[in-house]
Amino acid sequence: MPNLIDSCHMPGSVHNAAARAGMTFPLSLREFISKAKCNHSRCVRLHFKFLRESKSVTEMLKLMRPIFDTADIGVSVVSRENLVGPDFAELLWIDVGTGTGHILTEEMEKLFRNRNNARPSDIVVYFVELMSSTAKGLTTRERASIIMLFWAGSLTLAHEVGHALGLEHFNEETCWDPQHDPCKEPVPRLMTGCGVCPQDIQSFTPAEIAVIRNSPYTFDCNA
Repeated sequence: MPNLIDSCHMPGSVHNAAARAGMTFPLSLREFISKAKCNHSRCVRLHFKFLRESKSVTEMLKLMRPIFDTADIGVSVVSRENLVGPDFAELLWIDVGTGTGHILTEEMEKLFRNRNNARPSDIVVYFVELMSSTAKGLTTRERASIIMLFWAGSLTLAHEVGHALGLEHFNEETCWDPQHDPCKEPVPRLMTGCGVCPQDIQSFTPAEIAVIRNSPYTFDCNA
């Protein structure tokens, strides 16, 4: 049985979401979760691959969905898979080279070959223990792949999916002194390169919305 939080109908009231989808009652939970239409005009499909279990995924999805709602994009998690065994143990601490995601290392190539159940237009997120860079997340857009630390912050997933859909950090940005608490100087845009805080209001600009809605990794939910 899939997780309720994985359904792009969430968060919010299950009863209200089902009513908007035209479903009859008594409600079948399985039908609710698997129903194709997401009450959005565009959707993005994610697959989670865990080399190291992440207990913050639920919170990541809860924070991500309202942000993508502002672009009328639904977010669904199509599959979750634990990647275990000797081949994956050596990728727990993964070499990501320069950390830009543009030049793939041998270990990244090996990891990205694991796309079970994913379509070419789906985004696969790999949760690892450590990367050879200071980043908490790394996106390789051409492979529709994201590498994330299992303990990454609550908004990291939304930020990295933004990169996968074509967004960059915005220009002319001056970050605060890293010795300070970043949450004392909030930046209310998701794609800041300075770091974001869960209590801030995260948003896309109209130009960013146009980019992500036209990404090859979003699709018509009702097609």
